Amino acid sequence: GSDAFLLGDPSVAYYIDNIYFPFSQGLAQEFGAVDRIEVLKGPQGTLFGRNAVGGAVNVLTKAPDFSEARTQVESEVANYNVLKTRINTNIPISDELAFSLSAFYNTQEFYQGGRINVSANSDGESLDPIVSKAARLKLRWAPTDDIDATLAGLLYRSDGAGTLFQTNAFPSPLARTLGVTPQTGYRGELDEGTDQSIDNRVVYGDIKWSLPWANLRLLGSDQLIKTAATYDYDGSPRPLVGFEGPKLFADVQSAEFQMLSNESSPDWLKWILGSYYFRSESGYDGGLHQRVSLVNDLRGALLNFLSLDQLPNFLQTNLPSGNVVVYGTLGTKSIAYFSQATADVTDWMSLTLGGRYQEEKRYIVEAYNGLETMDGGSTPIFPLNPDSNLLSHTTKSFSPKASIDFHVFDDTLIYASYQEATKSGTYNPLKLLQAVDYVKPEKTRAYEVGVKRSFFDGLMTFAGAGFYYDISNLQVQYVSLLNGGVVTFETANAAEVKGVDFDISAILLPDLVDDLAVTFSGAYINAKFTDFANGSGFSESTGIFSTNNDFTGNRISRSPKFTTTLTLAKTWQIPGGPLEVGGDYYYNSGFYFTAQNSDVARQKKYDLLGVRVSYLYEPWNLRATVYGNNILDEKYQIGVLQADFGTNVSLGAPVTYGLRLAWEF
Repeated sequence: GSDAFLLGDPSVAYYIDNIYFPFSQGLAQEFGAVDRIEVLKGPQGTLFGRNAVGGAVNVLTKAPDFSEARTQVESEVANYNVLKTRINTNIPISDELAFSLSAFYNTQEFYQGGRINVSANSDGESLDPIVSKAARLKLRWAPTDDIDATLAGLLYRSDGAGTLFQTNAFPSPLARTLGVTPQTGYRGELDEGTDQSIDNRVVYGDIKWSLPWANLRLLGSDQLIKTAATYDYDGSPRPLVGFEGPKLFADVQSAEFQMLSNESSPDWLKWILGSYYFRSESGYDGGLHQRVSLVNDLRGALLNFLSLDQLPNFLQTNLPSGNVVVYGTLGTKSIAYFSQATADVTDWMSLTLGGRYQEEKRYIVEAYNGLETMDGGSTPIFPLNPDSNLLSHTTKSFSPKASIDFHVFDDTLIYASYQEATKSGTYNPLKLLQAVDYVKPEKTRAYEVGVKRSFFDGLMTFAGAGFYYDISNLQVQYVSLLNGGVVTFETANAAEVKGVDFDISAILLPDLVDDLAVTFSGAYINAKFTDFANGSGFSESTGIFSTNNDFTGNRISRSPKFTTTLTLAKTWQIPGGPLEVGGDYYYNSGFYFTAQNSDVARQKKYDLLGVRVSYLYEPWNLRATVYGNNILDEKYQIGVLQADFGTNVSLGAPVTYGLRLAWEF
């Protein structure tokens, strides 16, 4: 579980074509043309090493093909006025040059409807549709059998409030004093013009060169991500506090060099050496605008719970009229060197050893507050000398890995592993009238044992594992207007994760039923803070921000105890082609969205069930799929912000259904 959401590193690293995408904005890509998805569980301290303390996901898209031209067109219609269209085409130019183009255009009404810009004199406006569009071009050149180079570029743009539209489902006593009432359904009203737009521009490349003694590989990327957002902090139609960040950006460059074993190496040895460089600057170009509209009302309401000297600095005296602009930009420079080798010690045992050394510098480009002026500029108000906040810190870490595999039988693997990973220390430059935060590096030590086995001539496969993670300085985030306003970082001294998981896939009853397939997986995870005596949160009785809370023994955020997934599919051969009927079931035992483990930020257990019927008419190579998702109409939360005025909630989609057509030629 991780609650990083603003200028923080996710615990699970996300890759596309082996290129690290460090920020989550705009990653909901729907290009299609996916070759495979690699899901790597647990800390990835060696090969996928940068800050990946929880795992890594690598989406590998199809490479341009030199052999034949082919195109797939897909269209989808669904409730909530969903209309999606995408195209993937592959065009070979010669035996050594080819390109592919993928693009999509989607539009839909957001299922959690409501009204924005509501005021005493206006009923407000309806939410605009969510519109997203993107294109990705990949060019592949293989002039010889030894060289294979791919260059790709993508543009992604979207606009619409989406899950940024959150309503206050559990107002705090402070909010109730100010007239905020609960809004718990799929509709609600906000006084802010809630919206979010994303503009991603990425170029990346991958060059492979086979030499007689080794294979060389060079990867690189240049990413520019821009996001503009308006958010109603109190989640109500009351004009209390709002944020507007017109220019949140991330400017990222990365480069990776790999040297890999090939046929010249001994059959019993596989190895890789490499280095990785990463640089980024991210923050608000032009600042994050914070509006506190009813200052006197807020001060008066707080005095019902606090004394004057307990009020935050900006409420002890008159807040300057106009918007306060929070300027914050964080820089990162990282260099790492890694190596890993696997040796077959005997015919039935192999040993893997690896390590990664990394130096990562975090530095503040700017961090200060200004008062917005009439001409759109600002005047510094805290600190008066903005250069006093230009801090930097370098985290040096070494992350080893060791694993041993036993091939007891031809169809059985038993393994044990140990590995470490480090998430570098970082700053939070986005504070209101307060000094910037620094949090220590987060380190995870992971132990795992497992077994993988196939049965019945491969008709059934099983994988199971038990694991234990020992975590120090677990990084968490929270938001409080009374403690700096935007976001604050802190660390839990220690945490641990213990659990088991399994995956089963099988063809059921092949002698009785043809083509009946099942996949079944589950996990039990006991993830808790073992030393978190200085946590920050909100009083259960007043809702007022508080510090030095003892969260020791609480569950780590977003970590359910039990999850289960079951998929069942049956295929019939009928005239024209195969007909498939399938169902997908997911169970989640519930979890907390915050380290405080408050009931108002808790997701209770829930079940999701989806069904689909798909028919492929082979003469035309046309597939039609009818589907329904969440057909039990389960009401559950996918986003929660617990703050001073209560708990803002965005809900998962209710029942959705639609028709999808896919034609390949």
